[in-house]
Amino acid sequence: MNDSAEPRKLENLSLPIRRFTWILVAAWAVVVSGLTIHEIIGIRQVTREIALGEIRAYSNKDSALHRWAASHHGVYVQADERTPANPYLEDIPERDLLTPSGRKLTLMSPAYMMRQVGEDFADTYGCRSKMTSLNPLRPENGPDAWERRALDECAESGVREKLEFTRIDGVPHLRLLQALPLTQGCLRCHVHQGDVRGGISVSLPMVELLGRENRQIFSHGVRAGLLWLIGVIGLFFGDRFLQRRVAERDAAQEALQISRDLLALQGRELEEVNVELSEEIAERKRVEAEILASEEKFRTVADFTYDWEYWRAPEGRFLYVSPAVERITGYRPEEFLEDPGLLLSITHPDHKGQLAEHFRQVGEEENGVSMLELRIITRSGQERWIGHTCQPVYGQAGEFLGRRASNRDITCGKWHEKTLDKFAAELAQSNKDLQDFAAMASHDLREPLILILAFSEKLGARYGEGISTQGLEYIRRIKTAAEQMRELITGILAYSQVSAKTRPFKEVDLQTIVLRVVADLEVRIAEAGGRVEVDCLCRVKADSLQLRQLFQNLIANSLKYRKADVPPLVFVSGRVIADPEGDGTQELCRITVEDNGIGFQPEYAEKIFGFFQRLHGRDQYEGTGIGLAVCKRIVERHGGTITAESAPGAGARFIVTLPVHGPAVDEHRQAACLE
Repeated sequence: MNDSAEPRKLENLSLPIRRFTWILVAAWAVVVSGLTIHEIIGIRQVTREIALGEIRAYSNKDSALHRWAASHHGVYVQADERTPANPYLEDIPERDLLTPSGRKLTLMSPAYMMRQVGEDFADTYGCRSKMTSLNPLRPENGPDAWERRALDECAESGVREKLEFTRIDGVPHLRLLQALPLTQGCLRCHVHQGDVRGGISVSLPMVELLGRENRQIFSHGVRAGLLWLIGVIGLFFGDRFLQRRVAERDAAQEALQISRDLLALQGRELEEVNVELSEEIAERKRVEAEILASEEKFRTVADFTYDWEYWRAPEGRFLYVSPAVERITGYRPEEFLEDPGLLLSITHPDHKGQLAEHFRQVGEEENGVSMLELRIITRSGQERWIGHTCQPVYGQAGEFLGRRASNRDITCGKWHEKTLDKFAAELAQSNKDLQDFAAMASHDLREPLILILAFSEKLGARYGEGISTQGLEYIRRIKTAAEQMRELITGILAYSQVSAKTRPFKEVDLQTIVLRVVADLEVRIAEAGGRVEVDCLCRVKADSLQLRQLFQNLIANSLKYRKADVPPLVFVSGRVIADPEGDGTQELCRITVEDNGIGFQPEYAEKIFGFFQRLHGRDQYEGTGIGLAVCKRIVERHGGTITAESAPGAGARFIVTLPVHGPAVDEHRQAACLE
């Protein structure tokens, strides 16, 4: 009973495997068929291109010959049986000439000459050509049905040529008709005809080309069939092998099941081992199948990489060198495969020791990725910098198979790196000089101002009663000028410290920052009798102290440049928009600061952000002309923009855009990367 049940069990187990095998066979057939169809389309396209090239070459030859003959108004040749005098040129007095030696020459028109050349060419090469016209002088030059239709189409649509695959007496031909322009040379023979529209007709037999195409298609079909058959045989061998392994696995499981009653603990352990073994076998088969399927893909990808790739065996010979090596070094891959020491020999003398030591170290140590930069000398004698990166290659069993390396031409990068290093050093020195100047201005220039203010106060307090009214006015002007100078120095110092004293960007709430600025300006707002309204603002990644200075300058400006008889009103709002110049993923925060102040002319919208730019005198409005320049520098440091819109008497609107997630290049993160 058990003997009869076991074959049925094995048969049931083999059904899913056989079904899967047939699915693979069908998929393999689809793949081979698709590749075959693609190849056939390519073969036919090549045949068409060859035919087009040949017929255009023949047509261009005939056109050049016709232009030459027409430009010389025909050619005189010796009259014979094949070339008798042309009866259609009898109205030309000089049709027939007699040379002093007694040779009789007759005039051949371009059409006459083209007809004889076309007949000789057709007898030799099989391609026929002739000149034809809707109103020919010689009836034999009249067009056939296809040529007449082509001439009509050229006349109606204005095209210069007609090209078509067709049949002549059942034989496939490629036909081309090029319309000929009417020239002065043509009128010598055809002046009495009126309509002489014509062209050069070329007929190329396609029998030989189509025969070669069919032979190529048949040959490719045979190769595809053999490839499909080999794949099917391999699949069925795999099917039988897999069924056998499955049967062996089931037999082992049955044996384990029988012995479980005797050795319970050992049976469980053996069952676990068997499950792991089955999974390992299945995994190995899957990996082997993936390796076989991806081998061709790997070869294609490796051959078409832009960098120079190679695989070096543990003993030092090259197992693979990508074709890109010839573009970088001038040497072919085969030269490296034949001479393992070629790489070291083309290395620059300054780096040969470094590369030899690198090969020695990677030969002793199998683990880890190694990188170095070196110079080579190409076949043409040029020096190039190479970025070399290699790593160990292991087989499925963990055995060391050598090292795979990727070599990139970094010559341009090296020159750019030197240029950037030079610019960076110059920029660092410039920033240091600016910071030193700002520190000097903060300390050395403030001390005299403090003394001027202090002694002006003492002079007014101690000798004020004995000083005339004009003297007191002079003291007041001295104090005012000193205060203005101190404000100017403070503004310059603030402008220079926008980039000098910075903090890392963090996510901040603009609503909170603006409300704190409004609280700081509460006294000025109350004195002006105005109010500041703040709408919902966004959160951005920024320097909170600098943004606080930005909004304080903007709101203070709106309060300062107010109308005399109207309480100032400042409205701050914001919203998140998509970056119009990005890919749609970058978000911007657009903040608007509007007021109902005096405004300014639109042509000053960019000028007001310049250094020391003032639109009003100091006697009208206080200030140094630096505040908006500081605002612009803060916004640009955050990767944003600031613009202004206004008109006289209509208030001003300042529009600030800031990246929600911070600038594309964070200077603190960049400094950390450089370190």
